[in-house]
Amino acid sequence: MEIFGFITLRPCLIPAGAASPEVYGVRVSPSFPLPEIMEKYYNHDVWHQNKLEAIKKNPFKYRMEQQFFVTDALSFHGSPEPPCKVLDLGCGIGDISVALAELGYAVTGIEYSEVAYNESRDITWAGTPKITFLRGDVLDAGTLVPPGQWDFVTAFNLLHCFVTDDDRKKFYAALRAMLKPGTGRFYLSTMCGMPGAQIVSRSKIDPATRIGSNGRRLHLEAKAIFAELAANGLGVEESRLHSYNSAANPGIDTRDLSILGFAK
Repeated sequence: MEIFGFITLRPCLIPAGAASPEVYGVRVSPSFPLPEIMEKYYNHDVWHQNKLEAIKKNPFKYRMEQQFFVTDALSFHGSPEPPCKVLDLGCGIGDISVALAELGYAVTGIEYSEVAYNESRDITWAGTPKITFLRGDVLDAGTLVPPGQWDFVTAFNLLHCFVTDDDRKKFYAALRAMLKPGTGRFYLSTMCGMPGAQIVSRSKIDPATRIGSNGRRLHLEAKAIFAELAANGLGVEESRLHSYNSAANPGIDTRDLSILGFAK
């Protein structure tokens, strides 16, 4: 076990068929021994394993990044306030889910990666927030949690992981179906636009298709993302474009788009 002040990371594997453990007093699913969970291009086990190693090397930097995303999501004027129900799609190792729960939200996180899911079940934070972690495909969220009951649906750095038109349509449909009618809001953060030349080269991003990272990332412009949302019955209430520029090395410049939206 290694404790970094804000997060505890240690292996936690539950055999298929084992009884569901309790996390913060809430029953969570075991390793999801379902045959339909198969390897897919958006299964980022290796990426999450590398992320855990990076956290060990520099936990302070990671904590700052986590706080940035939470602050960005909640600082939009129309973001729902606690206490309310939050569904965190693609929650990764669960750190942002836990941070939201610490603020008083009732959070359920869904993650496809087994590496990240196993870690999310074992995260500890000061206090005992009400939180549930489930393993499954967010494109099939309706088979895991009840639709139409969520005040706030979040997807931190998830949208760019869906590359095909079909999967992006499924994601938007799942997002729309989860929102509480009339009052529900969603938050998305995603890579936006073409990054600097050094990243383009390293990630092998095709300028024609905007696909890189061995077919695992899609770098669309903000205008295209807004058009996709509109075509899939989703509206934009507020948005921000974040630019990360390096005067010393513009080849690593990047941009992110964050959106607060609703179902039309």
